[in-house]
Amino acid sequence: MKQRRPLGVTRAPRNIEYHRSYQGDHSAHVSSTSQKLQKLLVLLTFLGLASLSLRSNRQRIGFDLDYCSGICYVPKDRFNWKCGPWDTNRVVYVRIPKTGSFSFLKYTGKLANAKAFGLMQLYDWKDAVPQVESFSHERQGYNIWRKRHYQKLLASKVLFPEHPYNRTLVYGHFFYVDWTNARNSENYDYPIMKYFPVVMRNFVRTFVEDISGHAAPDHDEIRKTVQITIMRTPRDRLESMYNYDRTLANNPKWRTQYISRRGNLTFEDCLIDEECVEKNQLRRWCSIQTQFFCGMAPGCDHPLSEKSLARAKQNLHAFLFVGLMEKFNSTVTILSRLLPTYFENPAGTHTKLQREKIGGNKAPVTSSAALRTLEDLCRFDNELYSEAAALFDERATLCSF
Repeated sequence: MKQRRPLGVTRAPRNIEYHRSYQGDHSAHVSSTSQKLQKLLVLLTFLGLASLSLRSNRQRIGFDLDYCSGICYVPKDRFNWKCGPWDTNRVVYVRIPKTGSFSFLKYTGKLANAKAFGLMQLYDWKDAVPQVESFSHERQGYNIWRKRHYQKLLASKVLFPEHPYNRTLVYGHFFYVDWTNARNSENYDYPIMKYFPVVMRNFVRTFVEDISGHAAPDHDEIRKTVQITIMRTPRDRLESMYNYDRTLANNPKWRTQYISRRGNLTFEDCLIDEECVEKNQLRRWCSIQTQFFCGMAPGCDHPLSEKSLARAKQNLHAFLFVGLMEKFNSTVTILSRLLPTYFENPAGTHTKLQREKIGGNKAPVTSSAALRTLEDLCRFDNELYSEAAALFDERATLCSF
């Protein structure tokens, strides 16, 4: 028979030793995990510093020059901005949609292996890509913040490329950035900084520069960044984009939803239909080349104005070179003379230039009403393209390209 415990007498927990043992094991486990995290942080910091040091000293080490073919260096006394050659550590390719950029980058990727330069894609700006939702509907203040934040990310990527080569060609769908303006690049930071709290970043920045012996690029170094791009006849670019969005963009599900919202008329029928023109924002997309050159300054958002066009024309002259898709082979030939350390095609590399058509089948626009609409929609881009074509021909004649 089970005996009752007297009143006032409590039973000691049978598993008290187990609890003590568990608490001790748990504390030891937490301590061990904390030590492992500290070691991991130290290791990551070391690797980051080593990587930064390698990148900052890569030219002195000669890591990239050992594998370069053809022209790998241009003396400063031979620099010629107009006719070439020219050399720089950073080339920015502003990628305008449907201007032959896919073929150009495919060719450039093959050259990167022979010429030993880094090819790096940057973040796309939403307003520059037709297949994503635009920022233009947002409040002006919030849109300004987005632009500043984006330019900071852009500058960090351009000024601190994540590869060991001495030269970098970066590309992406984004609007013109004035690299000679200190305000557009003063907020860049080392990529490793994102792993540290804001309050520690000044200390870490000083520590990184002391250990690596490398200071952040000064404004004179930043100004050496050059930009190139390729333009296309506005009406052909718009038609190519219109067909591409309905036949090859993204995936079948996306295209089905896109067509359900914007219709599936032919390009010519859409030009005649005012509702279709508005739904597909054809005025915006036939002014997009002007917006690319205008940049992210105030007054460059859609809808564009005469001031936007004037700024775009001014920025056109800031590019080292603006090629034409209609003269694609000549464009690449001129680039090989202007920037031989990037675009020279060394003998024996078997790098061939091939134009690939990715825009759906085109049908000629014959209706007089459609042609009038097209002329009105593309007015800014037509004027800008005419000036770019004149500069292209002038340079080709002057330099005997």
